[in-house]
Amino acid sequence: MSIGSTFSLIMVGFTAVYREGFETALFYQALWSFGAGLGVWVIAGLLAGLAALAVVALMMFRLGRRIPIKRFMSIAVGFVMLTSVTFLGNAVHALQAGDLIAYHRLDNWPRLPIFLAQVTGYWPTLQSIVAQAVLLAIYAAGAVYMFVIRPRRQRPHTPVAAPLAAA
Repeated sequence: MSIGSTFSLIMVGFTAVYREGFETALFYQALWSFGAGLGVWVIAGLLAGLAALAVVALMMFRLGRRIPIKRFMSIAVGFVMLTSVTFLGNAVHALQAGDLIAYHRLDNWPRLPIFLAQVTGYWPTLQSIVAQAVLLAIYAAGAVYMFVIRPRRQRPHTPVAAPLAAA
């Protein structure tokens, strides 16, 4: 863009959209071939997803100018951060299932039903709990810096008035 190449911008946009479309096609192909008799549910999920996407797009077009962008982006980043904690827990669990990392079950920790464990990424093993705790600690440290330490450093110092000396 800095040299005025509109073609470059078009190609980057095309590549991003094409990649997303390709991933979506692969995802639905895998769902479709997963098991016989699930085709109706795959199509129902596709239609529900399209309906939800249409509602979100309509809301963004109608309310987009009135939404405070900074607050919207802060909330979106928060959701992405929580999702990354979930992904990390599920990734550690998958590595444990593949016997690539150790599996130390925590016996006295609560267990969730399988669907909740997959949604939250919570598996009561030492490795998954430690990995998620470390990631949450990193996020908490970043939040403390961004919302407490950094604003204090950026405040201008106001000098304290010295008491008047007696003449």
